[in-house]
This record gives sequence, structure tokens and C-alpha cells, in this order.
Amino acid sequence: MQHWKNTYPYTPHSVEFDYFTEDAFLYDIETTGLSARHHQIYLIGCAYRSGGKITIHQYFAESPEDESCILREFLRQASAFSSVITFNGKRFDEPFLRERCDKHHIPWEDYPENHLDIYQKCKPFKKLLSLPSLKQKSIEQFLGITRDDRYDGGELIRVYQSYLETRDADALHLLQLHNYEDVAGMITILPIFAYRDLGSLALQIHSIEAHNYSDYEGQPQTELLLEGSLGEALPAPVRLHLFDCYIILNKETFRASIPLFSGTMRHYLPNYKDYVYLPLDDMIVLKELASCIAKDKKQPAKPANCYVKKEGLFLCLPPKLTITEDACVFYPEYKAPLRYLLYDATNMNPIFFEQYLKCLLRHSSDL
Repeated sequence: MQHWKNTYPYTPHSVEFDYFTEDAFLYDIETTGLSARHHQIYLIGCAYRSGGKITIHQYFAESPEDESCILREFLRQASAFSSVITFNGKRFDEPFLRERCDKHHIPWEDYPENHLDIYQKCKPFKKLLSLPSLKQKSIEQFLGITRDDRYDGGELIRVYQSYLETRDADALHLLQLHNYEDVAGMITILPIFAYRDLGSLALQIHSIEAHNYSDYEGQPQTELLLEGSLGEALPAPVRLHLFDCYIILNKETFRASIPLFSGTMRHYLPNYKDYVYLPLDDMIVLKELASCIAKDKKQPAKPANCYVKKEGLFLCLPPKLTITEDACVFYPEYKAPLRYLLYDATNMNPIFFEQYLKCLLRHSSDL
């Protein structure tokens, strides 16, 4: 068995301390195949944090007979911690380890109970961040993390088999490097969890500007352009498209485009029994004022036609945005899914739009 140890200083993104605590033990295994019944573990890399220093241990099986040794060393290290961190370890690494330990009659009871699987926890981010896949290397690329290693675990099986025959130093370096960068990479992708709750960002709007432009059909359109700060630094920029709004979150700032819809909308009145509807005029009148109108020109108002029409520019509201009870809400038609407010530059203030954007970002986390 070979044992490699490396300790290095590390300044983490603040969100990492929420996960990679000093009680957490991070690890990754390399195997000769996917079946624990028919294949073995030949390399285990693990890491822990002490203050601002990271220590990585790697246990390498110089021969198939060394597997039990590296398993015992791994469990001896893991037993000092209360939780483990893996990437897809709940489905692969942990079950594989358990079965190989059973084969060698190695006790398992000291293995930590708590398990954070980065892969499982990252699933909500795939669509949000437009990731091509949830592979560790895809997340690293999104975060701007580069590697020297160019292999995947499957490709290195032959390298290990070749090493057992030749003891080639270059082959050994490739095996060690891949596992080392998998372990170190898991630490450096933990900032991905900064996107777990974008709606909690302490947004501050610095500018709001109405912008007129022509769309691809040459029709005049109006949008609101917002700029401001995020309140904390994100690890990498992200572009979001939500309810026809575009939001670009840079590391510490944001830009947003919110469309305004031009046309006629309807404000529906709840007390429809107090009105009559005039079909020819498409309008409502209070019953007490409609006594002089011919019976054939009016009818009792219903929830679907008891509305007041308004023409102008309208702002679409996110479904979960809370507004004041006295706000006049408009709809394009009865029971339409989205609500609108009449746009008025005098009463649309930064505080309102900060809540507006936070609501959109909370929705993005639920996608």
C-alpha cells in the first residue's frame, strides 16, 4: 500500500463553511469496475479541513491484496468525523465500500452517519444554471475551475491494470492525479450551493430606467432596465429567463430587463351583484343608476363580465409576489393565470422592484 499526504492553505467562499465543516470528511474512490461483487477498490482519496488548511490523504493499492489495507486506513480516518461528503456517493461510493468491507470482514459501525451527497443536492441547479450535465467536471467548468487531469474513472481502469504489470511511474502519476483532483475538486465546487436560495440575496437597486425599442417585427416595445448590487458575491455569473424577464447575476452586481405590456386590461370587481352589464357597450353600470336603461340592453352582471377596462402599460406580477390589498390588479381575461399592475413611474420605487426581483429569484430556486 502507498499513502500520499498533502496539506495546503485554502481560502473558501463563505458558503463552503456551511457544508465543509471541521467535522466533515470528504472522500472519493477509484474502482476496477462498477460491480462491487466482481471488482475492487484500488485508490481512496479523502480530505478534511482544519481552520484554513486542507489535508488530503490518498491510499493506493499496490496490488489487489492491498485492498483490505486501504479500506482499514480509510475507516480509521473516517471514524474521527461525524459526517461525510461525496459526489454521487450515496448511489456508488458508499454501497461499494460497504460491500467490499463485508467481503474482507471489516467492521463498518464507525462510519459516520450523516452523508452529504453533492450530486444529489445539485440536481435543482442543472436547469437553473443551464448545466450540460451534473458531472463533477461540468460543475467545475461552470465555476471556472481547471484541471490537469484529462481522464475519467473508466478510462483509468486500464491504466491501473497496466501499472500492476509494469510499475510504470507515469501510469502511477495519472492515477494519483485523477483521484487527487476529484477530491480537491469536490471542495472547490461547494460554492455551487450559493445558488441554493437566490431569493435571499440582499438586493439593492441603484437605477431604474424605462427603455423604448422595436422588436423583431418592428413593433414598439417598452422595458424596464434595472441595475444594482447582490449583497454578496456569487462564484460565477448566471443568466435567468423568468416570466419574460431576463436577469443577469454577475459576481456582485445584477442587471434585469422587465417587459411592460401595452394594451387594454380588465380589473374585475368582486361585488358583481351590484352591477348590470351592457353587452353592446361592453361596460358595467351600478344597478341604482341603470333604471332608465331598456331591459333588452342590459343583463345582470356576472363574475366574468363585471370589469373595468383600462388602456396603458402594464407590469406582469410574479404569482407569489405580495402586494397591498388596495392595489388595483388587472387581467387580460377572466381567470387568467397572471396578474398585472398599471405601470406608473411615480409609484414604482426601488423597494417594490427589489421585492419583485427577489420573488422571481425565489421562483427560480423552485424550478
